[in-house]
Amino acid sequence: MSRPSWRFFGSLGLLAYGVLCLARFPNERERAMAVPRMTCEQMLQKGPGAGEYVTLTDVRLCRRGFAFWRDAMSPGDVDVFIPVYAAAFQQEPTPPDLVLLLEVQDSSDWQRIRDAEVVELTCQVHAGIGRVANWAQKDLAAKYQGLRLANLSVLTVGLQEPTMAKARSLLTHGIVASLVGVAVLIWLVWRRKASVVGSEQG
Repeated sequence: MSRPSWRFFGSLGLLAYGVLCLARFPNERERAMAVPRMTCEQMLQKGPGAGEYVTLTDVRLCRRGFAFWRDAMSPGDVDVFIPVYAAAFQQEPTPPDLVLLLEVQDSSDWQRIRDAEVVELTCQVHAGIGRVANWAQKDLAAKYQGLRLANLSVLTVGLQEPTMAKARSLLTHGIVASLVGVAVLIWLVWRRKASVVGSEQG
């Protein structure tokens, strides 16, 4: 396939990608706006609600360590487990008093969360530790002696949860890809016309 053909199909691909992102943006924004917001204490008292996701506004990570695994074939896929607590506490609760365990399955989310003093996150809430692997349970038990694993609720981040940040990203990608795709198409059309005119004058 000639170079102009590659440029043509590449611009069509960019344009299609941009249109797809723009088409997904309203639905993603609507899903994000529908997610209930609450503090950790409110979630523990009333439950996460009937929806699939909840946004917790006052999460603080414990500082005694975390259990970590990374996929060697896909470095972006991780599984991190770390106890968390409500930022309203003046100091970190002792391990027996911890009731929330954060699970992060995406490396970019982990980079955003791990160094924050207090973080707001949208997550799924799972009762019990059935989804926590044995290696992680052993690692956490060693770092948080006295941790009552059976009492923990697991907050999972990285499972395509809807957020306003992801909606804005779709909008940005959609606008940029569409503009670049259209610009390349216009340039190709102008270049072709200039070539035709030049051949006729020759």
